[in-house]
Amino acid sequence: MPEVKITKDHRLVDVDPQVLKVDVLRRHSVGMKAWLVHRISGVGLLLYLLAHIGTMGTAMFMGEDAFQGVFQVLFHNPVFLFFDLIILAGVIIHSLNGIRLVLMDMGYFVKRQKELFALICCLAVGIFIWLFTRAFL
Repeated sequence: MPEVKITKDHRLVDVDPQVLKVDVLRRHSVGMKAWLVHRISGVGLLLYLLAHIGTMGTAMFMGEDAFQGVFQVLFHNPVFLFFDLIILAGVIIHSLNGIRLVLMDMGYFVKRQKELFALICCLAVGIFIWLFTRAFL
């Protein structure tokens, strides 16, 4: 592989063509994938929270009948029940990944990111299945 030289204005002079091939998910580490999952689940939960507060707040101020109508739509429509399952999965993976981040910030499992991320994914699936069976079956 030829040496890459950097000029004073920080431009690459000689670049190996192999370096330009970018495969984002394979190229990055497990920590980057975990960060991406954490970021997506966090943004999704934030959007859900804002929509939930807006919907319920508006329904409460419009009166009891409006609130009961919104409640019936949100809790008896299969589309919204599916979204509730997505929210449940997001909460589980976000919280477990947050625990993983705290452990890594404290210096534990720093060299075992892959195994720890696999563990939290398995725990997330197990917790999701357990909660799903408790709530829907």
